[in-house]
Amino acid sequence: MGISKIERDCLGKRIANFYNKKNKNSSETYKHFTEEGIPRRTIANVLARLKLTGTYITKSPTGRPMKKSNFECTNKIKLMLKKNPSISNRKCAAKVKIPTTTYRRIVSKKLGLKTFKKIKAPKYINNQKQRAKKGCSKIYRNISGNNDTVLIMDDETYVCQDPMQNKMQRYYKAQSKNQVENDHNIQPVQKFPKKYMIWQAVDENGNFSDSFIFEGTINSEIYLQNCLKERLLPFIKKYHENKKILFWPDLATSHYANDCISFLDEQNINYVKKKDNPPNVPQARPIETLWAIMKRRYAQRQKGAKNLKSFKQIWKNISLQVSNECGKSVMATTRKKLRAIGRKGVYSTFK
Repeated sequence: MGISKIERDCLGKRIANFYNKKNKNSSETYKHFTEEGIPRRTIANVLARLKLTGTYITKSPTGRPMKKSNFECTNKIKLMLKKNPSISNRKCAAKVKIPTTTYRRIVSKKLGLKTFKKIKAPKYINNQKQRAKKGCSKIYRNISGNNDTVLIMDDETYVCQDPMQNKMQRYYKAQSKNQVENDHNIQPVQKFPKKYMIWQAVDENGNFSDSFIFEGTINSEIYLQNCLKERLLPFIKKYHENKKILFWPDLATSHYANDCISFLDEQNINYVKKKDNPPNVPQARPIETLWAIMKRRYAQRQKGAKNLKSFKQIWKNISLQVSNECGKSVMATTRKKLRAIGRKGVYSTFK
């Protein structure tokens, strides 16, 4: 949005006074005002006008001047949007009694405002914001003080056996909808598709543990035997035998059962205590991003797994591909996000 005539004339007066004071030295005038950040083209226009007409005053802008009613309307819209930036175009236009098209033109041309899409983020209730901020800050302090401490996190997710039942935007190309068969323009959705639960752990370097895949829901016995003993412990010994680690489990009830906690203590595995575990912070756990990438890879398959055995092999290959391609780069943001949340709050990583 350009500056007003009054501002242009004030700038022109400054340039003209300096130019005359320096005995009409153009080079010094350019040097002085370009250091202030004023474009050379603007300075050149003022000096050319001064030499040609003997005055720095600009002509009035072309076109009909804005009516007082339009000026008041613009100010009213500006105040309304400052108070509530989320107000809809239709509602705001109705309040100032102007057409929606006129309202949009004022917002974009006169006020120079842009429309941005709201970002989806977790909703926090009660004291979850404070707990999440405090918990992320504590995790960051535990791993930042020791450069050799490696953060390991785990999580569970569900994946449908049929790739077409996993959530993903799908498109087709045609001149019209009627020219395409139903197999291409319709995506059938099953009410209760067959799903597999997957548990996996990942470290800061993007290395994945072996996945535990089964039908059903997880409990403390399954988590202890199949996840901690058979997969997490060998994973730590394989990649971090002589290193300090901090294990950050998901805040599920089964993860903090007495048997699971006792096993971690027996194996001298340092873990985030339940009272310090930040709730509802997927933005600080990049494993959620890796889940989304792997699910999308599986959803893009033409044929799904025939049974649990074939699904395990397919998922193993997908995990290895994702780990090699982008695991390290995705997990590299963990410490930065924990630090940002610990200092500025839970929504700081979304900006």
